[in-house]
Amino acid sequence: MYIEGGPLRTDHSQGLLTRLPSGGFEIRVTGQPAIRVGPSGSGWLVDGVEDLQGGFLQRGGADEDGFVLRTSDGSDEVARTMPLVGGGSESGLKFLLLSDGRLFRIVPGSSRDGGFELLGWEMPGAYLKARPGQNEWKLVPTAAGGGLSDLRVISILFAAEILDSEEPLRAETL
Repeated sequence: MYIEGGPLRTDHSQGLLTRLPSGGFEIRVTGQPAIRVGPSGSGWLVDGVEDLQGGFLQRGGADEDGFVLRTSDGSDEVARTMPLVGGGSESGLKFLLLSDGRLFRIVPGSSRDGGFELLGWEMPGAYLKARPGQNEWKLVPTAAGGGLSDLRVISILFAAEILDSEEPLRAETL
């Protein structure tokens, strides 16, 4: 969408991603409800995203590496992550596909502080960066990410891939 000769820009705030002892995770952004993704049976229930309340995150399947995010009734796929075909998880490269067809890459960060970056093809540079902290990850939107009106679904899948790369996420409650 364009206004007055330029793209519509959204200023996104930095978020904090923390792993929950229960096996899920939480994303906190100042001034917004926390997004909680908590274990439930064979996946994780999403709480804190109004239009995705009760959404369900699950692994891609026995033969698939990645995650799938579905609506609360399970009928619609909202987004998914997957590795490079033929590359497997060893390549470190993952793709994030939204239901509207937009495709992003999740790659290990190139800077000395490590982390991850979410890249696309429409804008140069990262849309979102994840930087490791003491007991959390900082999710840092960039100028390129300002062209995305909503980062919540993207952040949920980005977070799941980041945490799963460190230590597999647990869907079962302990």
